[in-house]
Amino acid sequence: MENENIVRRLLGSLIDKLFIIVLFVIAYLSYYSLYSTGALGVYLAMLGMSPSSYEYIVDTANRWGGALNIDMRITGLFVIVNILYYIFSEAAMGISLGKYICGLTLKSETGEDVSFGRKIMRSYWLLLLMIVVIAVRYFADFNYYIAIVLFFIVLDISVFFNGRSLIDLLSRTYNVKRQIY
Repeated sequence: MENENIVRRLLGSLIDKLFIIVLFVIAYLSYYSLYSTGALGVYLAMLGMSPSSYEYIVDTANRWGGALNIDMRITGLFVIVNILYYIFSEAAMGISLGKYICGLTLKSETGEDVSFGRKIMRSYWLLLLMIVVIAVRYFADFNYYIAIVLFFIVLDISVFFNGRSLIDLLSRTYNVKRQIY
């Protein structure tokens, strides 16, 4: 893979993350705003905290029953928004929206178009990796900022060596420059 495609791929991933954050905030405001208007602020404050420090959060107005519950509900919503984003954008355009904007398309290792089943498999691997990172975060007791950095290092470090992310390797796909006719 040429350097131009690596830049396109990383820029596409950044655009995807921005879309996901916007969709997450919309989903949160649509669903949770009726239950707890301050929970998102509590969650944002908790991003820099390890789970063992949750017991020190005084949360008298919380209807859910504790900081850990807020963390799990909002993290769960974030995971769901991520998976749905990738399933729907890859089903509609053949690749995520950010990578489509950057002129990339998804191909199998044989150079053929990727089947819908393989696209679902990509989302499955993403979900599995997200769950592993969240579990490691709780067991190793570190904050989300560290978890996010580790997730993207594990997911994208291989892009710099062979042009493919861990998800590409697991699902046997490539991101290539889209041919415009």
